[in-house]
Amino acid sequence: RQFEFEVACGGDIYPLPELSVNFPFGEEGACPAKKELRIARRADCVPAQSLPVIDGNIDEDVWRSAYGSLLCGEGKPSKVDSSEFYFAYDADNLYLAVVCYETKMDSIIANMTEHDDAIYAEDCVGFLYRPKAPEDAIYQLYVNPIGTTFDQKITQASDGYWVDDQLWNGDYEVATSRGDGTWQVEVRIPLDQFGARAEAAMEWDFNFRRKQRRLNDAGGWQIPHSYDPNGFGKLTFR
Repeated sequence: RQFEFEVACGGDIYPLPELSVNFPFGEEGACPAKKELRIARRADCVPAQSLPVIDGNIDEDVWRSAYGSLLCGEGKPSKVDSSEFYFAYDADNLYLAVVCYETKMDSIIANMTEHDDAIYAEDCVGFLYRPKAPEDAIYQLYVNPIGTTFDQKITQASDGYWVDDQLWNGDYEVATSRGDGTWQVEVRIPLDQFGARAEAAMEWDFNFRRKQRRLNDAGGWQIPHSYDPNGFGKLTFR
């Protein structure tokens, strides 16, 4: 049997809480069991009342609900400079926006210009998402500060492992910009390429992160960062 809890945390999320249960057996026996509870952090995706112009400037009203508070692999606050992630949608598109603060703008590394170059080794932001669609697949997208993209499709093999397909290529509209102490990303992802639509009350498995080369570090919304959707957070369409 599976149980689901909703909890609020006013301090550190990690270490995760444990559920302890004593299973009785026989007349006086008991078998104790402990299990670390799995968590799913939540972010809201808001309806786009007016369509954002994908120009790399995060200055429109639709970008009003920011998510940051990224974590390192140990579950502590990440050391990367602060970031703001935004999510919006209409029936046919998912919109993503990110503001990455950078105290040393001249340290940004973004040299790769070809699609599917290894930009995940540079400064970049990344997303993992699992649309509600006929094909149960996960999609990954990285974008670097000059707008180069890397993507792949991830499906579950018969042995249960999640396998990436780097030959898959998605359709995106991407723009980036640089400001005073920030670099910014805007993305439009057409949903028909997944056979999906977006509507209120829908929930996707979702995760996002930022890599900052200057610090050789990364911060993620949900950790540990993996392809397993059981470890993803949730994106709720409002």
